[in-house]
Amino acid sequence: MNQPSVGLTNPKADFLIVGGLSLVALAIVVLFEPWFKGFDLWYLTWLLAFFINGPHFLISYLLFYRLAGRRVTKEPRFIFAGIITPIALVSTFVLAWFFNNATLMVLMLYTMFFLVGWHYVKQGFGILIVHSSIRKVYFSKKAQELIRLCLHLLWFASFLNIFNSINGFGQYWNLEYPIPTVSTTLIQTFQVLACLGLVFLIGYFFLRRYQGIKDSPSGLLGLFIQYVWLLPVFYHTEYALLIPMFHSLQYMLFASNVVTNLEKQKDQANAKKKIMINWWGSAFILAALGFYFIPDYLDSTLGAPSSFGDALFFLLSFILFINIHHYIIDSVLWKRESGLVRDYLKPLKQPA
Repeated sequence: MNQPSVGLTNPKADFLIVGGLSLVALAIVVLFEPWFKGFDLWYLTWLLAFFINGPHFLISYLLFYRLAGRRVTKEPRFIFAGIITPIALVSTFVLAWFFNNATLMVLMLYTMFFLVGWHYVKQGFGILIVHSSIRKVYFSKKAQELIRLCLHLLWFASFLNIFNSINGFGQYWNLEYPIPTVSTTLIQTFQVLACLGLVFLIGYFFLRRYQGIKDSPSGLLGLFIQYVWLLPVFYHTEYALLIPMFHSLQYMLFASNVVTNLEKQKDQANAKKKIMINWWGSAFILAALGFYFIPDYLDSTLGAPSSFGDALFFLLSFILFINIHHYIIDSVLWKRESGLVRDYLKPLKQPA
């Protein structure tokens, strides 16, 4: 059976957005590595973050709270993601400020470090499943569990790699945090397991190909690009700065598809204007306020408690809050069982 050539936008654009552009960027960074070492790539990524990373976070807020509506106050999963989590996070930052306790902020930082890999691999799995379903290709429940297992091994390997430190300290927006000593054997074990998971997945999809199953190229790339981004053996210092941007592009592909279909169902004539103003315009403004203008004003006027040293307390608080909350609300927003995006996540152009 020939699968329809269709994507959330179109097959070529989907392929580039879910990972194709990321691979091109990796090739450029590796080929011109000496030049990039002398170039302020961090500043470039900061500029890109303003227009891409920030809006990707805030569009998830708009989707979650607008689509969930009153369910946020009625259903346990929605209450936890939409009410309990933000209250708990804000309370932690208030306590850190009131008691001049940098340890609480460090704990939040490690929470973010722990959850970010989980968020990435969940997104990679989602790209595989969605793009496969577009082509009418499906996975058994057991197959999905095995793929998830491999991805979770990758997640743990990427997280444990944080503890592979020489000096025992790290720094995040001027907040110096201790890096606990973790068994080198444990770190290496999970790295080996993650590599074995990669080998298993490659073999598994080659077997499917041999059996005549034509998996989605975009789905496969969205899955395997997670290994390029997260597997420690592939780590590249300069390229790592660009990874959040490419992750955000993946997310924006799906979010854009949902808001486009949603607005077209409600009002075809004014859909484009509403998408740009009510969704992406709002996401951009909220991101600029939440990541830059508000915390910058608070840090410049109030500063940080003494135990935080030169750390930007409010910028840290906003970054940690938005990141951690984003991971939690996404775990509800994109679940098929929640039904929030189920009716809107579909190709913009249906196959004949």
